[in-house]
Amino acid sequence: MDFKGWWYDEAKRRCEPLTVRDEHTRYVLELRRMKDARSETVRRVFERLFVRCGLPQMIRSDNGSPFAATSALLGLSRLSAWWVVLGIDLERSRPGHPQDNGAHERLHRDISLELEGVSGTHAQGALDLWREQFNHERPHEALGMRTPGELYMPATRQYRARPKPWNTLPWAAAR
Repeated sequence: MDFKGWWYDEAKRRCEPLTVRDEHTRYVLELRRMKDARSETVRRVFERLFVRCGLPQMIRSDNGSPFAATSALLGLSRLSAWWVVLGIDLERSRPGHPQDNGAHERLHRDISLELEGVSGTHAQGALDLWREQFNHERPHEALGMRTPGELYMPATRQYRARPKPWNTLPWAAAR
């Protein structure tokens, strides 16, 4: 996941979408225009996403806010600490190395080429339509010319709004 770099829409409003993609199938789970990048705002998006798609084993992000907090213990932000409590492993790219997440950066390039400056991209509906076409109409060479939607399967772990107590998680119980 990452925030795609921002652009101004035709009404001169800033558009900086949050992008979330399945690493294996390239399926774009979320392409959401955010009003801000605060932890609480992003968490609400992930709560809906986890209800719809289940809990992933791992989340890869960069070291930026709200995904990480460089001055906090273990670099955990409120958002990433919540993921850890949910039993999600964290993987972060090296600071200043976007190539560590090259496929996601390529997704951002496609979004830039196809959505920036296009009339109507101010509406979430335009982002939803692009995501639907990307997932179900565009075959990918790396996927044997199949679409991401042909391969994607939701996670089997279900999201619970109230996670298990931290001391019952496998990594804490081994202490």
